[in-house]
Amino acid sequence: DRQKAIAACRRLTNAIDRGLDLSEEVESILRQRTGEVVLVQNRSRLDAFALCATGAGSEGGEKTCYLKFGAARPGPGAGERFEGLLAACDAFAQPRGLSLEAGCNFARDAAFRRMRAHGYRPMTQGIAMHRPNVPGFNRESVYVIDDWR
Repeated sequence: DRQKAIAACRRLTNAIDRGLDLSEEVESILRQRTGEVVLVQNRSRLDAFALCATGAGSEGGEKTCYLKFGAARPGPGAGERFEGLLAACDAFAQPRGLSLEAGCNFARDAAFRRMRAHGYRPMTQGIAMHRPNVPGFNRESVYVIDDWR
């Protein structure tokens, strides 16, 4: 059920950073058919999800799966849930012959290290500036992939 899945994604991101809601982005990708939403569940609980932009007219294009956003449920075991998300994105992209691209803020060192171990390589660097000057979801304990294009 699409609406239940979107609500679960909203609860997961809100647990990471209050008010963080990707519902409109999820709806947009699905409505425009410019990618897919990868869900990783453990029984009936959402462990992680990713917005995979791919195909004609998407940010990934026809040969790339661009992970526009991804997140693992915070708390104990978040790192393992994040690795499960990376594996699920691989399982989505590989049979389609797509290369994967993703972004991650270096402040989320544990997420970045797991991505590196999984084969991701940095291509560009950027600076995140927030007003007011708070870390938002750029914290060590957070496992998030985000848009750095």
